[in-house]
Amino acid sequence: MARILIIDDEPHVLETLRLAFEGQGHEAILEGESSQAVATARDERPDLIILDLMMPGMDGYQLFHHLSDEENLLGTPIVIITARHGKIYELISLKIGAKLHITKPFNPLEVVEKMENLLEDS
Repeated sequence: MARILIIDDEPHVLETLRLAFEGQGHEAILEGESSQAVATARDERPDLIILDLMMPGMDGYQLFHHLSDEENLLGTPIVIITARHGKIYELISLKIGAKLHITKPFNPLEVVEKMENLLEDS
């Protein structure tokens, strides 16, 4: 069982992923506010973080860098999930250090499978 922190401002995305992860025996930690995401990650110490790019306030790229700078999160895989389509966004995500780039809409069970594979390879 893995602890997955999901950071997204869309409640239906949070709920969809929560149900998918918990249905496969994982713990889903939900955060809808970018302003609280670093503190939540610091307190919860997840095994993996799924991060939306388009968030109000601090965007996903800024948040990615803050999460990456947290000492107790070093080595925690971060996956970008976004409605931004196009190869350029995927390249940017991978260049900054994201382990995967997933576009919305997505199949929740495929996301779970990709995260499980990523955690096995880590």
